[in-house]
Amino acid sequence: MTGAHPDAPPSAPDPDLTAALADLLAATSGPLALGLSGGGDSLALLALARRAAPDRAITAILIGHALRAGSDADAARAAARARDLGAAAVVGRLSWPGAPPRSQAGARAARYRAFTAEMRRCGASALALGHTADDQLEPVALRADAASGPYGRAGMAVRAPLPIWH
Repeated sequence: MTGAHPDAPPSAPDPDLTAALADLLAATSGPLALGLSGGGDSLALLALARRAAPDRAITAILIGHALRAGSDADAARAAARARDLGAAAVVGRLSWPGAPPRSQAGARAARYRAFTAEMRRCGASALALGHTADDQLEPVALRADAASGPYGRAGMAVRAPLPIWH
């Protein structure tokens, strides 16, 4: 198991992350939507966003995939943590008519459709997502195996337009 000792003081936020978040907050107005999984990456991003914009409305959006037992309870716990950090929390659940998609791309598209629907409801024009270095590494490795070229191996951009907005 890796990570800091539970009693260790928190480390300073990554300066690149802090700068990217400041740019996002400066470039947008109104509520900020934040994709929340309940993992350390998205909770840290929420805490950082709350610290950077204490008076800005932040809505944490949790999208459950409904693919495993216990996911609803996990979403409820994550929503409670978001509220503890001063954000509104919305829990959505994907429904799968027929069978769930077998591809990551299909699940990702459904998740982004759900994010954009919730963003419209709360009036947000920006969605912040937190990813760890491992989150970046996995798609790069998969794309390298698929010989996708330099663009496919670039990883996720720090800032990008939403792939779905309909």
